[in-house]
Amino acid sequence: MVPFDRAKARTEIMEIFRPLISDPSVSTSSDRHLAVLRSLSDKLPGVLKPSKAQLETPHYYGIDLLPSPSLRDRLLTVTSDVAQSFINEIGITASETEDSGQLIIWGEDALNEMSWELSQSTLERWGWLLGGEWVARTNFWRRQRGAALLPDW
Repeated sequence: MVPFDRAKARTEIMEIFRPLISDPSVSTSSDRHLAVLRSLSDKLPGVLKPSKAQLETPHYYGIDLLPSPSLRDRLLTVTSDVAQSFINEIGITASETEDSGQLIIWGEDALNEMSWELSQSTLERWGWLLGGEWVARTNFWRRQRGAALLPDW
């Protein structure tokens, strides 16, 4: 199996969220961010539809770009700096200019969180936030290609 092109995935996600990303006031005004997110809500693919908490809690806009409702809700519980660091590390936002190797997307659907494999270093650094299901998901993909499995946490 060949990994999905992460640059293509990033471009597709950024296009879906163009109204949010292209509005400079989103990064400085929580009210504006939440208003734009609400306006996009009905047009978003199911996996990207914001949760009630996302629509009510001021947060770093990059959280909205993750195709994992449970991870988005977890990221709402940490500071914006922590959320931004995590999202930048896995390379979802446009601020990442090169492949950091922290995320591999398998298959044809970049919006399917089950096709996301995080690197061992990402899981070690962010395991407290991600939880055991991300280790299990990563091990599924590692098993597919014959790589050593990571220990459960």
